[in-house]
Amino acid sequence: MVDYTWQRLAEQRGWHLLSLSPEQWQELERLVSTFWANPSSDPQTPPPHSTGSAIDVTLITRQGIAVDMGSPIDEVSECSHPDYFQQTNPTVHRHRQILYEAMTAAGWARHPQEWWHFSYGDQRWAWVTGCTHARYGRVPE
Repeated sequence: MVDYTWQRLAEQRGWHLLSLSPEQWQELERLVSTFWANPSSDPQTPPPHSTGSAIDVTLITRQGIAVDMGSPIDEVSECSHPDYFQQTNPTVHRHRQILYEAMTAAGWARHPQEWWHFSYGDQRWAWVTGCTHARYGRVPE
């Protein structure tokens, strides 16, 4: 997903990855690293999803219809920030709050830049909840 996002963001801007300027490189690095953890074989810094302790989740109605959350899961833009719609779309903001409240009540921790990403037992979860250590590490391939 990291490589895919780099490619997609470059294409959206009309850039070619092999000929990025230093400024373009920095812009893409900032955007990609806001939403994705780079692969890492270091047992001290495994990406959250590779530990098996992070999930991406949304809301649906009883009829199975997706609830409007304002942006799709994995959108790399400010629209994905949890409070982005607080002032401009109270309905979408409330939907995100309902998801947040349900997940945190069950012990999950939300990623600060992604309304959909929650973890339980990884490093971010430990930091947010005040635990001294994570419960899970990298899942071997």
